Amino acid sequence: MNLIRGKIFLIILIIFIVTAPGSVVAQISMVMTHSKRGVLPKGCASCHQSHGAPATMLLFQREDICFSCHSAESASEYKGTDIKSLFLKTYRHPVIETSKDHFKGEELPERDPSIPRHVACEDCHEVHSVRSDKKTGDVSGYTRYGTKRGRAGYEYEVCFKCHSDSNNLPAEQENMRIVFDPSNPSYHPVVDYTRNGSVSIRISLKNRKIKCSDCHGNSDPYGPQGPHGSDYEWILKYNYNMNDGPETPFAYELCYQCHRRDSILNDESFKGSPDMRPFGHKGHIVYAQTSCNTCHTPHGSEEYEHLIRFNERVVSPDSSGLIQYINVGGGYARCYLTCHGYEHKEQMLEPPVGGM
Repeated sequence: MNLIRGKIFLIILIIFIVTAPGSVVAQISMVMTHSKRGVLPKGCASCHQSHGAPATMLLFQREDICFSCHSAESASEYKGTDIKSLFLKTYRHPVIETSKDHFKGEELPERDPSIPRHVACEDCHEVHSVRSDKKTGDVSGYTRYGTKRGRAGYEYEVCFKCHSDSNNLPAEQENMRIVFDPSNPSYHPVVDYTRNGSVSIRISLKNRKIKCSDCHGNSDPYGPQGPHGSDYEWILKYNYNMNDGPETPFAYELCYQCHRRDSILNDESFKGSPDMRPFGHKGHIVYAQTSCNTCHTPHGSEEYEHLIRFNERVVSPDSSGLIQYINVGGGYARCYLTCHGYEHKEQMLEPPVGGM
C-alpha cells in the first residue's frame, strides 16, 4: 500500500513540476508559439484528429494545413500571420505548387536526380518547437562540411538542405555549401567571418556574420518576414539590377544595405588599374552603367578576392583568349577581358565612351 501511495505521490509531483507556472518546462512551453494558450483554440485538435489523412501524422488534411491559420482568411481568428499571400508573390518558394510532392521520411539534400524539386513548410519549420526567437524551431539541417544534423544550429544549415548537395539542383543554381566555403578566396560572411572586409562596409556591420535572410525575404518590410516570397527576383528583400543601366540608390538597393554608396562612388575600395587613368567603381557603374553583377558574385568566389567572378553572359575573352583578374593591391587591379565589345588594356588612358 505504501508503495502504491508513493507512486501516486511521485506522479502528482511530476505533474506539478511540469505544469507549475514557474517551472522550466512550463516556461519553454509558453514560448513555443503553437503551445501558447489562445493561439490554437482547439489545442492539438487544431491540426490532428483521431482518423487523420493517409500518410500523415493524423493531420486532418495532407496539404496546405498550415494555411488553415496562416492565411488572410484565418489569420485574425487564430492570431496567426498571413503567410499564404507571400507564396502568391511573383518570386517565391513554390510551396503551394509543390508541397503535394513532399513525403514523410524524404532525404535532404535530395539524392535522386529524377525527383522533382519541391518544398513544404516542414522542410524549414519544425512546427511543435517553433517559437518567437527561432521561427524554424528545432528543424534538421545540413552542415558546411556536408553532414546531416538532427537540429540545425545555424539558419544557413536549413537552406543547405535544398541549396547545396542536392542531386536535382538546377543547372543555373550554385551549390551554396561550396561557394560559401571559408577556404575560398572571398565570400560573404554567412558561414564564417571574412578575412578582409571591404572599406565600403558600414562600421556597424564590420566583423560580423550575416544570414541568408538578410538578403532573401519579403520585399514588404511591414509584412511577415522570412524567405517565403518577394516582389524581387531570387526572393530578394531589396532591389538589385543584375542587368546594365543607370546607377541610382534603388538600382543597387540590396548592395547599399551594407556597402556605403558614397564610398563606392568615391572609389575608396576600387580605384581602377594602375596603368590607366583611374576608372574604378564609379567609372564602371556610373559612366559605363555596368551592373555590379557583371564583375561580382553575391555569394562567394572560388577564383578571386573581393567576390570577383565575371558574368560570362556579358564578358568574353580578350584578343589573347584571357578572362582574368589580377589584384595588385592598394585598391588597384588589372583585368584582361572583353566587356560589351570593349577590350580592356593595360595602357587605356581615357575612360571608354558609351561602354566597357
